[in-house]
Amino acid sequence: MRQMYDARWVLTICLFIAFFLALGYIKFLDWCAVYIAWATVIIMELSLVGIGLISFFCRKELVDNNSVDDSAITAYTWAIWTSWILAALYFVILICKFKALRIAIAVIETAADFFSDTKRVIFIPLGYFAVHMITFFIWFFGLICLLSYGPIQADNVML
Repeated sequence: MRQMYDARWVLTICLFIAFFLALGYIKFLDWCAVYIAWATVIIMELSLVGIGLISFFCRKELVDNNSVDDSAITAYTWAIWTSWILAALYFVILICKFKALRIAIAVIETAADFFSDTKRVIFIPLGYFAVHMITFFIWFFGLICLLSYGPIQADNVML
């Protein structure tokens, strides 16, 4: 307990740093939410294709070196086909649902604008946390009171 008391200033400073980082992150999202959303979509597609390419070249290296480890070659073959099929499926879904994707990204942009303009929203989770902690301590106090009565006797219990 003494260590917590000694570290109180560090904990307080960390709390304020986290608060200002959250405000900075909200402002950053206000500026870049659309770009982050599109980058995520593109990076997902490139990652699937890249996993297939890496697996292809690793498999090719094993085959060129006349490796006797057929299980590794089989695993790489499965990785190649799985990642490329998932990439193709992702691309087809992306093309078919492009309008819905644009709407979703517009919603993300609107939400980022809302959070940037309404910074008091940050405090809502703190209120819920306080309510949950109060509820927890009430139930915990009730449990302690119930357990303080002593052992439960099953003499008069009808089964």
